[in-house]
Amino acid sequence: MKPLRVLLLSLILGLTPALAWAQGWFPLASSSGFTPACSQSSVFLARTSGLSITERNAYDVMICGLVTDGTWAKLDLLYIFATNTSTTALLNLVSTSFTAANTGALTFTTDQGFTGTGVAGGFIDTNWTPSTNAVQYTLNGGMTGVYILTSRVTANNMTAYGCNNVAGTSYSYFRGRNASGNIEAGLNDGTFGGFANANVQGSWVMNRTSSSNIDIFKNAGSTLLGNITATSVALPDRNMQVFQLGNGAGQGPTTDQQAAFWAGGGFSAADVSSFQARVNAYMTAVGANIY
Repeated sequence: MKPLRVLLLSLILGLTPALAWAQGWFPLASSSGFTPACSQSSVFLARTSGLSITERNAYDVMICGLVTDGTWAKLDLLYIFATNTSTTALLNLVSTSFTAANTGALTFTTDQGFTGTGVAGGFIDTNWTPSTNAVQYTLNGGMTGVYILTSRVTANNMTAYGCNNVAGTSYSYFRGRNASGNIEAGLNDGTFGGFANANVQGSWVMNRTSSSNIDIFKNAGSTLLGNITATSVALPDRNMQVFQLGNGAGQGPTTDQQAAFWAGGGFSAADVSSFQARVNAYMTAVGANIY
């Protein structure tokens, strides 16, 4: 707030300018002159170090936008891999819990993200198990997604992320283009459903809307790319892994570069649209956007 406005308002309130600041009438800027626009942004940014002005502002706009939209409260996990360091990239934005681990020395590129090794054991371990750690993510209302930078048309079984249960009856995972050239995905089911897809590149949202349906969205807007009929079975009881399927052995490790991963409760179509827009605006700010 401008000094003159501070002085005038403090006089009206009968306070000295210094007391007005102390009483909390005005937001206190940091030593850099930057003031986060919401408490959620402030809490997260305090956990980071070395962010550029561009990165810091991009986080602030995205986080506070998600709070305003109501989607922040529906998230269990949000990792932005496209950031300043691998340390920051492994932080869960929405909570101090579930800091991830780079278990296989995946290559990190500043403001782009991690690139998979294509070798089992090369993955990001979220340390988050749906059956025991999920709060917003539920059996019939789960949502997961990933921001894939690599443009790939090769048909194979590389897996962007996933996990299953020890019994092998329920999976939550995403393959952008399997060996048959199809999207293959699951959310708490064992159906292995999907449909044709030409390229894995995109910002993807898998959204379970009921015990029998999964909607799949790509990039901007809330128009369905397609849906999968799949009956929910159980919440997976293994850790969610990014860059491969966490099934005990590590299946389908990918060589794609990925800029973000998220999981949470079921979204409405409007939620999907606003969430995708917020994340893509961040990616645009740091130069990692693919649309």
